[in-house]
Amino acid sequence: MFVYGRRLVAFFLEATFVGLFFFRWDKLSKVGHLGVAWLVAIGSNFFALWIRIANGWMQNSGGRIRPDDHSDGDDGFLCGAVQRGCASEARAHCICRLRQCFGLCHRVSACYLLRRRHIELARRSITVAAAFGVAAAFSVVLLGDQSGYTATHSQKMKLTAIEAMWDTHPAPAPFSLIGFPDQAARETHYTIEIPWAMGLIGARSLNTEIPGINDLAKVAEERIRSGLIAYEALMDVRANREAKNPTVTATFEAHSADLGFALLLKKYVDNPLDASETQIKAAADDTVPMVWPLSRAFRIMVGLGLSFIATMLYFFYCASFKGMRFPRPALHLAVWMIPASWIAAELGWFISEFGRQPWTVVGVLLIGFAMGVGALIPFVGKTDVELRVAINTIGPVWKGDQVWFILGGRDICRMATALCGQLFGILPCDVRHSGLLYRAAAGVRVSFKTGRSALARVLGLGTVRQWCAARAAVRRCRGECHSGRAVPLY
Repeated sequence: MFVYGRRLVAFFLEATFVGLFFFRWDKLSKVGHLGVAWLVAIGSNFFALWIRIANGWMQNSGGRIRPDDHSDGDDGFLCGAVQRGCASEARAHCICRLRQCFGLCHRVSACYLLRRRHIELARRSITVAAAFGVAAAFSVVLLGDQSGYTATHSQKMKLTAIEAMWDTHPAPAPFSLIGFPDQAARETHYTIEIPWAMGLIGARSLNTEIPGINDLAKVAEERIRSGLIAYEALMDVRANREAKNPTVTATFEAHSADLGFALLLKKYVDNPLDASETQIKAAADDTVPMVWPLSRAFRIMVGLGLSFIATMLYFFYCASFKGMRFPRPALHLAVWMIPASWIAAELGWFISEFGRQPWTVVGVLLIGFAMGVGALIPFVGKTDVELRVAINTIGPVWKGDQVWFILGGRDICRMATALCGQLFGILPCDVRHSGLLYRAAAGVRVSFKTGRSALARVLGLGTVRQWCAARAAVRRCRGECHSGRAVPLY
């Protein structure tokens, strides 16, 4: 509840002041508008902070199940999640990546120079954006490298799937620059490797081996067998609630970290204790995600990141040593790279989420475990107090999985805040920024003063009635657009 409340504060702080930022230029003083801009930035950063903390906990959780009808998943969640390594590196990596997305200012300025409009302003803007972009691009690469090192300890399967490394290589392992993974044959064809690179990236060592996918699948098989011991002990404790056996409890505690792996067998058999050797091996193979999407996405993301560094360095060099004179091919390249920042960011999220398959919470909770989307409807209105009462009443009843049902419903409801932020906060801003860019590219002078232009009325207000009225405004604005007069955008 602590995290949820602060995430709501960050969301409403951002959503409230972003409206003032765009639509109250004539109602606020310059100092007041600057304060609003800072509040929007602070709210956006805090919103990203709590999302990354929760996601980092899902990547490397510290929760466990106790056989006495309680879960440690929420105990000390805030301190543990904030201090957890994968959360801190991923959080900084994500925020620096957002800074890199603000290279839109640099690319809009390049568009102005190509149109030969606002030349002095555009040159100064490119100088500032290039300097800031160089720092952001290097920070993204360095923090991403640190995230990879953290994954060596917490998510080894994701790291080796990204590398498409099926077998364990002698230390230090090479990094495959190009390759074509074949999941059926469990090998990578036509690889071009960089010697020692994977050992330095993943282990920071020339002597530490990084296990391959095949060896990690064998480790998963061992953890499934250990989880079966925990599962059997849990069933024994639940069958004999009154007569507690310290030996059985100790057995469960010793193997409880592997309980989630035993639940992989639910895909093949209702009772994991009845699983055969073939089913155990098949469940161990299920811990291997699809390799080729991860491998391709990672290399495209890295390529885009290196291109950002090269582009920003070149523009910074031209701004510092060439008297702010930029070649037209470089300006065209900057304009074409406008969507690249968003593509790289989305690929990063894809790698983070797809790479942890088949887990929602790594090693603890499986994706879609005994729960469908429609089954969450009765729980969407539950408060945290009601959920805790339900959990304490039902207990961790593994027959039917009511506890995971309730916890999953709660987490889905909490994700609604992030979904609303994407649909009603970030997406409209992106659309407005795109409108600003293309209006500038079309040769229309843009005034940032508040107005009731067609674009503002359509994108800002969005009702059908106002859209119909805006069509008449479009016709009236056409003469102003072609004549080069200032057309108010917001």
